[in-house]
Amino acid sequence: MELMVMRQLDEGYTYQVDNIDKNAWHNLLGKFNDSSFYQTWSYGAISWEKESLSHLILRKNDEIISIAQLRTAKLPLMPIGFAYLSWGPIWRKKGGKNDYEILRNMLRALYSEYVKKRLYLLRIIPKQIHDNEDAIIGVYKDEGFSWLPDPQKTIYVDLTPSLDEIRKNMGSGWKKTLRRSMNIDMDLIEDDEASLNDTAISLVREMKKRKGFADFGSMENNLIINNDLPNELKMKLVFCKFENELVAVFGWSKIGETGIPLVSATGNNASKSLAPHRFYWKMIEYYKNNGFRKCDLGGINKKNNPGGYQFKAGVAGATRIEKNYIGQFDLCENYFSSFCFKTGMSFRQHCRSLLAKVNRMKSYR
Repeated sequence: MELMVMRQLDEGYTYQVDNIDKNAWHNLLGKFNDSSFYQTWSYGAISWEKESLSHLILRKNDEIISIAQLRTAKLPLMPIGFAYLSWGPIWRKKGGKNDYEILRNMLRALYSEYVKKRLYLLRIIPKQIHDNEDAIIGVYKDEGFSWLPDPQKTIYVDLTPSLDEIRKNMGSGWKKTLRRSMNIDMDLIEDDEASLNDTAISLVREMKKRKGFADFGSMENNLIINNDLPNELKMKLVFCKFENELVAVFGWSKIGETGIPLVSATGNNASKSLAPHRFYWKMIEYYKNNGFRKCDLGGINKKNNPGGYQFKAGVAGATRIEKNYIGQFDLCENYFSSFCFKTGMSFRQHCRSLLAKVNRMKSYR
């Protein structure tokens, strides 16, 4: 494999790696617009184990201007490993401008540490969409990364219009059901300190048992992570109390400027409450009132989950943004790291595909 000659960091830029603790990392997340729940220390440590985490901090003239949390793995006694960065790097500081030179130097720092020094395969999946994607993809390619389009499509709610306009733009059927839900006697109970976390987990398990789905437990995992986060980073949890019983829960991230729903579960007695419509509208109100620019409603698939697609399309309405995430970026100079990582990822994807087929078969019963 031909080795690539990479540029050095520009003058004034330096980086540090694995020289920060959990509390300091969480404090840093609050300084960036593109921070997310998935870049919290708690998410990484609980999802992947603390020992596999690596944290890189980029400075310019001693000011922290970009950060990234990665998952790493290495084969024992061999120079073979990988570094995986999702929902990052984080490089858009609050009050600053979108400076591509910050991104460029962050990519150089990541290359220097994980590709050149550790001989890993480096994979970055930002899980974002941008108005200027061609320019950003160009920065990655200039720095030697290969690019593949992300097959996952998502729907964004545009939060720049007024709340009245956002509601007016919603799908007609969705608005009609929302109006009906407003007339149902239910209470929405907010929980900002995760005091009802165990109740939320019970509702998630109840829904999974009722629907018979086998999955990776991401909602349960998110609630466990939520317990470990400081209050300012905890998700916003809202419960529906219907006929004197907590019958549904909904939770969304409060981090960054792009909203993300993280938990949505209904118990066995929730069907008459129409709680999901009330939940989503309350989330949109929260994001609009707190200065968020858009809300990522998560993956969509018209063919395999037409009901989920119609619901999300109704929420986002006429001004919705349907788009694939920006893509996947790889860089490696070690053939053995590349081969081992890609073989493992292929096997993992095969297992996920089988699980998805099982879920679809169960839904047809």
